[in-house]
Amino acid sequence: MCELRGSLNFEYPVSYRLVSLYRYINEQLVKSITRKKDVNLDSCERVISSLKDSFEEVSKQDTSGPVIESGQQVYAGLTYGKGSLNEVAIDAGTIGRGFQA
Repeated sequence: MCELRGSLNFEYPVSYRLVSLYRYINEQLVKSITRKKDVNLDSCERVISSLKDSFEEVSKQDTSGPVIESGQQVYAGLTYGKGSLNEVAIDAGTIGRGFQA
């Protein structure tokens, strides 16, 4: 929720409504974690589902191009090792670059 809240542009009035929703969801998540039981998570799920549907609808109407046109395409993921979590990133444009044995 912090990432969503941090990405809001408050030049648009809708951002104030969204920040209230994000704050509510975050509070319910914190309560659920600290109390070790679900606290209004069903209502949080409904809010998030509704927002998802709204964002998908808005994205269909967006005719603007990409923000970064010459950006690299990077594939990233996480792998689990024994006792550790490893992050792996592969830059699709640089296959074969780097050290080779």
